[in-house]
Amino acid sequence: MGSYLSSSLSVQFIIAIYVSKKTKIISWYHFSFKKKNINKRYLKTVDYFWAISTGIKKELVSLGVDPQKIDIVYNPIDTRNISQVKRSGKRNHIIYIGRIDYNKQKNVSELMNVLNKLSGEWQCDLYGAVDKKTKFDLLSLIDSSKKKHQIKFHGFLDDVWEHIKVADILVLTSNYEGFGMVLCEAAARGISLISSDCPVGPADVVNENNGWLYKKNDDSELFEIINTIINNNLELPNPVIVRKSIEKFNLRNYISRIFNLLSTY
Repeated sequence: MGSYLSSSLSVQFIIAIYVSKKTKIISWYHFSFKKKNINKRYLKTVDYFWAISTGIKKELVSLGVDPQKIDIVYNPIDTRNISQVKRSGKRNHIIYIGRIDYNKQKNVSELMNVLNKLSGEWQCDLYGAVDKKTKFDLLSLIDSSKKKHQIKFHGFLDDVWEHIKVADILVLTSNYEGFGMVLCEAAARGISLISSDCPVGPADVVNENNGWLYKKNDDSELFEIINTIINNNLELPNPVIVRKSIEKFNLRNYISRIFNLLSTY
């Protein structure tokens, strides 16, 4: 009995209707179903769903999918040969990794608004593709040249983690995610996490052992968290505990989940 793993529900629909009634269809979609406006009729042709986050499972249930058909598999991270990133010792070195947009999916303008309110010593390094206009618009949110010098855009790098030698906190300000893989990548290196509690992935990764979730689009709450940290009034989680907090996502556990599920279908 064959199984087709596909992120395209339209392809699954064609397989189910025209190829074989005996073929089991597994949907393995990596984005929010609601954000992508999935046609509900495609969902009815799927035998099983693999959700990469709890949020995706909740979306599927709200769209009428039987919870018994949904298994949460998460996304894997290979934690082998990953070294801990050094901390600054001042709790004030912030990093952002990802596509750099203004107020679209990644919502980096929210981070800039918060940085504009911070006082004292801090540094923020942003890694990711950014066009000149977006960079200009983002820096326009900063009201002093001193603060602008505390922010560095490094652009897109093929192996970004090879270039990050010091970091205290990774911040993710997204309006939505599929999973938020960069959170796992940072935690695997002992870096504390701050993320918007956006649909549909960060809540599976960020917890009291590795960082903080804040209400999406609430930059006052984000400011309060970062400001309290850099003013030494809020301890960062121990880097060893941060690294252990994502063990359920490591490659060994992921492969075990996949094989266990396949053996039951």
